[in-house]
Amino acid sequence: MKVQTERVWMVGLTFLAVVAAFTAVWLQHRDAKELVRVQVALEMVKMFDSSDMRRARRALAKELLKKHPEAGLSETRVLDFFETVSGLLDQEKWPHSLRQSERVS
Repeated sequence: MKVQTERVWMVGLTFLAVVAAFTAVWLQHRDAKELVRVQVALEMVKMFDSSDMRRARRALAKELLKKHPEAGLSETRVLDFFETVSGLLDQEKWPHSLRQSERVS
């Protein structure tokens, strides 16, 4: 009877150790995903604030002010940037803390 009780305890403790290990791995994975999201957001901010993008934004603004909306645009880097941000939001690769819909509600 004593041996069987020890086995039950051993199985129970082993089960708890496995659950704790899986929980630790899951939490690390979740944290790693959030870290990647933050890194992507920082890179996008860096890209948006770059001198090249500033020139592109300036050129697009001048183009939009001069031309009719029906005319095609030659400067599309800014629009491509926001399309990329939209894709990141759709794929949930944007940090949860930076999502507008969560901050407003």
